Amino acid sequence: EVLDPYCATIFTVFVKLSAQPSNVKSSLKGLLVAGNDKPRPCLFEERIGGEKDFKYMFPTHLSAMAMVCVSDFEAYAKKYLPKIAWDYFAAGADDCTTRDENILAYKRIRFRPRMLRDVSVMDIRTKILGSEISFPVGIAPTGFHQLAWPDGEKSTARAARAMSTCYIASTYSTCTLEEISAAAPGGLRWFQLYIHRNRAVSQQLVRRAEALGFQGLVLTVDLPYTGKRRDDVRNGFRLPPHMKLKNLKGAFEGDDCSEYELPPNSLDPSVTWNDIYWLRSLTRLPIIIKGILTREDAELAVKHGVQGIIVSNHGGRQLDEGPATIDALVEVVEAVQGRVEVYVDGGIRKGSDVLKALALGAKCVFIGRPALWGLAYKGEEGLQNVLRILQDEFRLSMALAVTLNFIKWSLVVRGLVDFGLAALWSCFGVYSPFQHLPPCPLGNSRAGLVCTGGAMMALSNPSSNVDKKQEVKMLSLGGEPSSRDSELTTEEGPRAMSLAGVSCLVTGAGGFLGQRIVSLLLEEEEALAEVRLLDKAFSDEALRRFEKFKGKTEVKILEGDIRDVTFLHRACQGVSLVIHTASLIDTLGLIEKKLLWEVNVTGTQLLLEACVRCNVQHFIYTSTIEVTGPNCKGDPIFNGDEDTAYESTCKFPYAQTKRLAEDSVLKADGQVLRDGGTLMTCALRSMYIFGEGCPFLQGHLDKCLLNKNIYLRFSRKEALVNPVYVGNIAWAHLQAAKALRAPQKAKHVRGKFYYISDDTPHMSYADLNYELTKDLGFGIEPRLPMPLTVLYYFSLLLEIVSFLLRPFVRYIPSTNRHLVTLLNTPFTFSYRKAQQDFGYVPRYTWEEAKQGTGEWIASVIPQRRVLLQSSTA
Repeated sequence: EVLDPYCATIFTVFVKLSAQPSNVKSSLKGLLVAGNDKPRPCLFEERIGGEKDFKYMFPTHLSAMAMVCVSDFEAYAKKYLPKIAWDYFAAGADDCTTRDENILAYKRIRFRPRMLRDVSVMDIRTKILGSEISFPVGIAPTGFHQLAWPDGEKSTARAARAMSTCYIASTYSTCTLEEISAAAPGGLRWFQLYIHRNRAVSQQLVRRAEALGFQGLVLTVDLPYTGKRRDDVRNGFRLPPHMKLKNLKGAFEGDDCSEYELPPNSLDPSVTWNDIYWLRSLTRLPIIIKGILTREDAELAVKHGVQGIIVSNHGGRQLDEGPATIDALVEVVEAVQGRVEVYVDGGIRKGSDVLKALALGAKCVFIGRPALWGLAYKGEEGLQNVLRILQDEFRLSMALAVTLNFIKWSLVVRGLVDFGLAALWSCFGVYSPFQHLPPCPLGNSRAGLVCTGGAMMALSNPSSNVDKKQEVKMLSLGGEPSSRDSELTTEEGPRAMSLAGVSCLVTGAGGFLGQRIVSLLLEEEEALAEVRLLDKAFSDEALRRFEKFKGKTEVKILEGDIRDVTFLHRACQGVSLVIHTASLIDTLGLIEKKLLWEVNVTGTQLLLEACVRCNVQHFIYTSTIEVTGPNCKGDPIFNGDEDTAYESTCKFPYAQTKRLAEDSVLKADGQVLRDGGTLMTCALRSMYIFGEGCPFLQGHLDKCLLNKNIYLRFSRKEALVNPVYVGNIAWAHLQAAKALRAPQKAKHVRGKFYYISDDTPHMSYADLNYELTKDLGFGIEPRLPMPLTVLYYFSLLLEIVSFLLRPFVRYIPSTNRHLVTLLNTPFTFSYRKAQQDFGYVPRYTWEEAKQGTGEWIASVIPQRRVLLQSSTA
């Protein structure tokens, strides 16, 4: 008979074992226990056998008991789980110092709450890697869940889905990835990976997880060898016979699986940072590194292009005497400077612990052992109870300790204490009256502090009434503005961060990007006085588009050559802002070098001279990622920033002219205008721009249509870049312009360049084309037309042929070495610096960009087909 696992009654079953105890074990599913002392579920074969009476008492008989905190679930699990199972879950390495320190470290942190603040409305939802969760607590990867509950990881997945949070499934699950996915379809799941010596095993797991809809790949890096857990050694821990590591079924057949059902030293101890590149070649999933505890490793993680870091010491189960995770969190957050999301696990037992972790810069926390205790209590329902308790405690702690609506954003940005802040509400992607503003930048914290958004939190020295022996840290919440804050508030009114009344000149206004910038300028709530549109010629389509915006802003069309000095002086007369997008773009060498130089370099210098003569105060230049690279060696960059050192030796004409033009713009900053004012400049280095009307997308689409709706594979899948949507790069120009008009922001922005990207997933150039049109039935070739090295030297051969033919005919090869390198080098950059200095936050999500671009492509396909058919005929 199968007993109801949620029955509140104590069931007692007496069984007279015969000579075939295995039959009894099978019939009762291995849930018998000998003796009358403690009702434990029997999970191990050794407990069954012999001629004796066995008593079964179902372990959920305490359902009537009030479970009011996580510690209640811990006590229950310790009492009713088999000792060998409890010891496995509870084990720490060696003396368990680090395991215990994880908990004690939270107890040394104190709040300094502020009063009489409106906390009547709160929304504790947040987002991790773009996915919304109901509150900032997820379930960390732990193994062998069937030791706690018969359904194991399936119950865990269902509970996570029910609570709308993230569950990280372990490599060492007792349910398959397929079973976990089927148990909770639609839930947010990441997959935790160990890299085994047999790399094929790990590779197969990654691909299974991605195919099943897991949304993140968590690489555990703190386990080259298993730590010494004394209780497991004493108990001779092994899984019971009916439990298996199902995800690794058949992977180690014939080996001695004596260590946690695995061969000794099955994990690969030779794993290095370079293996991140190997993982990237296997999957498009974002990679999160779990097990980082130091500033140095955090910086390396960012350098190697991970999307997230979990500050973790494996629950104190690996290296003993290491730091508590909450202590390590501070230096990790300070090191990454917001370039990747940071999470933390270990020692979290209360909702106030969650609040402390977020105040110290974590985006989200993950719980391990508490999830297992919840499972041991009532499976899925018990785990939901644990999560709900943490959720309620977290909400209450926020209400009792944090200011929500009182502090002005300017105070958050500048900080309440002289040793830096970070912002609490920026980690909540949904709530906050300031959610449209950028997260506040981290300061260089002398006391290791961070803070997080609309409420201020800072670590300070212990107050006088705190026992100094306890080394208690204080979290300060709220406060009055510092003198620096007051200066910012008085000098920068709301009008300073707008373009109201400005006369703006946009060069290249008839182009792909220029049109989008003009549209946003004309959509501004506080109208500009005038927008002048400069280009050599405007298409009828562009003119019709601008005619739609009939408002308070005057629009003037100026057609002329940027090399015409008189024309430029007339265009700049009476203008206070210039957005210079005009340039010739050439990646194939189609344009003569002289013309490229005249337009891109000389034209920019002449425009700067006109600005000085006409007293133009603000100048923004549209640069390009090709100013940086990639270099001719194809050295990759992952999540680079403005401080990333990179040896660029590219001599391709287009990249050279853009670099020289950018240099001219940045050197012009500070020039004295004729009226005695000062010219302020900055440059925005854009990633590859896509979106509605993109000529490059249209060119690739034409080739695809001619190739029977199959895109040509011109870049490797692993050559990851981060394209930017045209609406977002246009929006960045407006944000930079507003910052130059605000004195306190301008001093951080002027004379600098900024990388501008957005939240478009990192992918190769070729895969971007496919991603935007796959819903329309388009495909893509699986591999390059030839090996990359062969393709490179083939391009060299074409360049030689072009050179030899130059005296007789102008032959332009269809490819060149620069283009091959550009398209096949991983090259990604963060927009964090732009976010910190002038408040850039992408205006459009990836989903919106993809939808808008896809709809545009769908609308032009019929026309392109007709044109291509007529041209081929």
